[in-house]
Amino acid sequence: MTDWATPADVDGLTGETVSVADIRKAQPFIELFAGTTTDSSDNGWISTYNMRQLQRATAYQTVWMLSRPDLFTHTDVQGVSQDGVSAQYSHVNAALLAPLAKRYIDRLSWKLQPLKARTRRPRFSGQPEFGSLDSAAADDDRAWMPYQK
Repeated sequence: MTDWATPADVDGLTGETVSVADIRKAQPFIELFAGTTTDSSDNGWISTYNMRQLQRATAYQTVWMLSRPDLFTHTDVQGVSQDGVSAQYSHVNAALLAPLAKRYIDRLSWKLQPLKARTRRPRFSGQPEFGSLDSAAADDDRAWMPYQK
């Protein structure tokens, strides 16, 4: 397993000294919100740009988590109000994800432009069925129609 950030990376970006163990606690959070794993980066499936985003997200998440020792045991709440003062989270996972880590994750290429799946056009009513649309032999039996979006 390759870590997306090293202690030297974290120190260079944040000025904080952390251990490999601290990074390995933070990395699963980044994997969860980024929608990928270190296995993908080990296989070379992640671009240099995205690797840089994941490295920075991991670094900021690591430092942020150091100031939240109860992160693994805290209770989710809908709202907090004390002495007439209340706070609203900026996003649903604000209690789990560092603000700078979220910004880097939001800039991953697959988050900016999600993959789009093409769906098969529905058949027109009354159009005869001539078998598979992928069949070259059946092409001669179909009436020509212009492409419609």
